[in-house]
Amino acid sequence: MTSQGWTPTALLAAVLLAPLGCGDEPVTPVTFAQACDRANHQKNVEVAGYILAGRSVVCDTSDGRKYCGLVLTEQPGTEPGVSLRIAVGSGKNAMAKPERNYTRDTIKLLGDDGKPVSWRDKSKVIAKVFAVPDSLKPADTVCFLFANKIAR
Repeated sequence: MTSQGWTPTALLAAVLLAPLGCGDEPVTPVTFAQACDRANHQKNVEVAGYILAGRSVVCDTSDGRKYCGLVLTEQPGTEPGVSLRIAVGSGKNAMAKPERNYTRDTIKLLGDDGKPVSWRDKSKVIAKVFAVPDSLKPADTVCFLFANKIAR
């Protein structure tokens, strides 16, 4: 079972291990169901899905960059999904800081081509995977992805 909850261990790992980018590291295409396999921990994967704002969007700073958490889902507009951390900024593969009373339609996200990406658009995301045992239930996995590239 995969959990999206942020246990203290997982949050600390996210802050300390946030990637700077995938650079020349290999990228492995995976199915949505395979994205959070523990075997993919700290690897770059390419996974298809829909990016949307969940019930809350939490933003924080790690490795000198600000990130916000969205959700990658297998089908449009559905939850649960996988936690997807996206850099905050105004350029490619980044999102604007969400407005105070955001909706799925007001989230501003730019893909690798510099064009807006809607939660209705199926995207291919290249991301660094963090899949670690849940500190409260070690048999479960806490999973989150750090997006490096978002393509349609």
